[in-house]
Amino acid sequence: KLISGVYCRILATRQLWGDFCILCLLKVVFCFYLFNWLSISLSLSPSLPRWWNLKLQGLNLSAPLTVLPTVSCQKTIKILKEKGFDQAPVVDEAGLVLGMVTLGNMLASVLAGKIKPSDPVNKVIYNQFKQIRLTDNLGKLSRILETDHFALVVHEQIQYLTDGSPSLKQMVFGVVTAIDLLNFVTAREKRERSFSECSDL
Repeated sequence: KLISGVYCRILATRQLWGDFCILCLLKVVFCFYLFNWLSISLSLSPSLPRWWNLKLQGLNLSAPLTVLPTVSCQKTIKILKEKGFDQAPVVDEAGLVLGMVTLGNMLASVLAGKIKPSDPVNKVIYNQFKQIRLTDNLGKLSRILETDHFALVVHEQIQYLTDGSPSLKQMVFGVVTAIDLLNFVTAREKRERSFSECSDL
């Protein structure tokens, strides 16, 4: 039933949005099963893995892609498709985070007739997301990604205004997904195995 349901959705949405929609759906399914594997591995382990207390800074996240709230959904979809992203932070002119916009949310809203492709993305801003800082550890990120598809990585800095008063400014550092974490963990384990094998020679 699950497979047939997914198949029917693929046929229906492909007519409206093309192959990139299918890619997004398959990526979500792939990510879901991979992260379930990671969660099961953690539950079976008697102790926390060695990467648990490492900081997010080690992930080497790519520069974030952000959009203004006035950009149209159609333009945003095109940008995300070209850059290979599933979601992007929506920020104002000053860089303040207003929310997130996702391909899935835009697609669902258009199919339901709630918005038109020409509408600005501020009509589909997604506020149900978690924020995490560069100083937080990967264990915290892992727990967030058990229930969320992604987390917004933010960095806070104190900015002094012309009158000398301090102002706390929040900057978007990146968007991290389960795939990012899994790539880091598997690459780290591979390096450790290689180092161990070389040491045994």
